[in-house]
Amino acid sequence: MNRADHNGLMRLANLIGWPKELFSWNGKDKLHAKLKEIGVDGAVKIAMLATVAGELSVNEYNTGKADRLEAVAQIFAVDTATVRKDVDRELKEKGQKKAAPKTAPAPTASNRFL
Repeated sequence: MNRADHNGLMRLANLIGWPKELFSWNGKDKLHAKLKEIGVDGAVKIAMLATVAGELSVNEYNTGKADRLEAVAQIFAVDTATVRKDVDRELKEKGQKKAAPKTAPAPTASNRFL
């Protein structure tokens, strides 16, 4: 975890609901205690997520496919095709809602002076 991408670790902390301080340089002892608390299986999962934490963000410098993230998804039996379809559907729904023409409400006694 010491070699993992710092920004990715901050996103990982948000993702799993842990305090960001655990992943800071001064938080090593607290992180070690937390990993012991969740046990070996949980600690291994967190370590695996940390190795691909940098893949959790998209920036203009990253033009390739997230192969490492895909590999971890397979290990955790995540159906990435279904996730992509769900995300595409949600984005289309949000886009349709934003693109829907907005009409002003008909004047009523309560809103005609607004």
